[in-house]
Amino acid sequence: MECNPAFADIYGFYDRDKAAKSNISKFNSFDWPYMITRLKREKKLLGFQSWQRRSDGMRIHVIANLVGIFNDENEMIQVKGYMFDDTERKRQKKRLKEVKCR
Repeated sequence: MECNPAFADIYGFYDRDKAAKSNISKFNSFDWPYMITRLKREKKLLGFQSWQRRSDGMRIHVIANLVGIFNDENEMIQVKGYMFDDTERKRQKKRLKEVKCR
C-alpha cells in the first residue's frame, strides 16, 4: 500500500511507511470492510462519508472519493483516490445545531 502524507496525517501517523504498513481496518472494524465491500461492488465511491478512528483512537469524520483498480479476473488489486478530514466541520455543525435548540 502506498499513501501520501495527507492520508498518514488524517489517520494519526507521523510516518508514511508506518501508515502504509498499518491495518487501518483494525481500528475501523466496521467502516473499512463496509467501504471496501461497496467499492468492490460499485467500482467507485464518490462522497462516501463515515465516522472512523485514527490510529490513536481519536474519532474523525472522513469523506472519501475512491476508485477500485481491478485485474482481468475482476479482483480489486488497488484503490486510488483521496480522503478528506471533515471532522471539524461536522463538530461545528453539531455545535450550531445545539445552540439553535436552546
